[in-house]
Amino acid sequence: MMNAMTHPSIARYLASYQKLYQRVPRELRQISDGWVLVNGMQIRTSELDLLSAQLELEYQQSVAQKRNLIGRLLKWFKTN
Repeated sequence: MMNAMTHPSIARYLASYQKLYQRVPRELRQISDGWVLVNGMQIRTSELDLLSAQLELEYQQSVAQKRNLIGRLLKWFKTN
């Protein structure tokens, strides 16, 4: 694993990935200027930004689902 502070896009992706999956990506390193290797796939840093945004959205959705479930459980306990 490389130093995540090499490029801001890499640091953002790493933080988003860890937040969603509670682990680090298997492979994440900068190949050249503008190109990154992520789990065996070579992508541009601009695409990595889009991928980070998608991971952040998935994380927000998972948190919302958990809150909804907890709210329904609390409501059920209050009625019983």
